[in-house]
Amino acid sequence: RPHPLLGPPFRRKVKARTKRQHATMNGQAAPGCARCSMSVVVPAYNEEKRLANMLREAIQYLQRRQASEAGFTWEVIVVDDGSRDRTRDVAARFSAEYGAENVSLIRLPRNCGKGFAVKEGMNAARGQLMLMVDADGATRFADVERLEQHFRRHPAGKDAPLLVAGSRAHLQAAASVKRKWYRNFLMHAFHFLVTLAIGSEVKDTQCGFKLFGRSAGKRIFRNLNVRRWAFDVEVLHIAPRLGVEVVEEPVTWTEIAGSKMQVTGMAQMAKELLQIKILHLLGIWRIVQ
Repeated sequence: RPHPLLGPPFRRKVKARTKRQHATMNGQAAPGCARCSMSVVVPAYNEEKRLANMLREAIQYLQRRQASEAGFTWEVIVVDDGSRDRTRDVAARFSAEYGAENVSLIRLPRNCGKGFAVKEGMNAARGQLMLMVDADGATRFADVERLEQHFRRHPAGKDAPLLVAGSRAHLQAAASVKRKWYRNFLMHAFHFLVTLAIGSEVKDTQCGFKLFGRSAGKRIFRNLNVRRWAFDVEVLHIAPRLGVEVVEEPVTWTEIAGSKMQVTGMAQMAKELLQIKILHLLGIWRIVQ
């Protein structure tokens, strides 16, 4: 029975039934574990209408870069979070077109939450850099170069213990004018709760465009507990406790119709923020180095 604070217990059968599949759907094994330059992890739930445009933009960018940058290789991992529409078919079509080595699909047997989906994708990622990006394509994909510049400046290069978070904070003033009053109220309330929960100085915790160094990303997601909307907040809580520096970088963002977040989802996020605060404080959720 689910604990009121801990939430539903982790079910091994979910993980056991998680499958990394390719468009060939012929039962072949997944590609080898050799690293590539960049992994792009795309969590997707009922995204058949928006996913194709996002994948097309991303893959065109990655192909151009591969053609112009010696040694650059890439993969895109779409994690279908128990979608009820044809999200799986969209991803499979791209895998067939661009090859299973470049575009692969992880299917979750039921809806487990965005945080869980991203964690599965990051666990499977082979890239030296690992990018989390939303399926709606709201952030211009080429802005990944803005995030990468922080790795180039670091003495450790791509091996740097960095998490570079895309930020829409610079767009906030204009967006506030367009939003309905209650959405602005909920936004400020959420930011207040985030400050209470983790005290983060990150201005935009929820932007779905974050770049991780391989080691940093693997260690962060190994410790992730939150499965749904507030997982970004826990990621930002875990990172500095693992010695991972968090940096924000402005990105180009356009609102895309079809958001899955509704006003009622704020209650779930508030619960998750409470979990992050209390369960980490009590040591129930332990951070393993």
